[in-house]
Amino acid sequence: MKSVFMGTPEFAVPSLRAVAQVTDLRLVVTQPDRPVGRGRKLEAPPVKRVAEELGVSVVQPERVKGRRFAQTIAEHE
Repeated sequence: MKSVFMGTPEFAVPSLRAVAQVTDLRLVVTQPDRPVGRGRKLEAPPVKRVAEELGVSVVQPERVKGRRFAQTIAEHE
C-alpha cells in the first residue's frame, strides 16, 4: 500500500515511523522550517528530520489547499 504522511510536531514521529514500517511511504508533508531561538536560526520540524533519516521525500508547502499541492501529491504516485 502506498501512503503519504502529514504531520509536523515531535508527537507525530512515532506514527511516522509506524506508517513507514507497514506501507510504501512515498511522501511526507510537513510545515516549512521556522526560525527559532534568539538567533532566529531556521530549524526543521521533527517529522522532516525523521523523514530525511528514513530516505523519504519531503514537501513543505505553506498551504495544502489548491491545485499545486494536489499536483505534488499526484507526482509521487
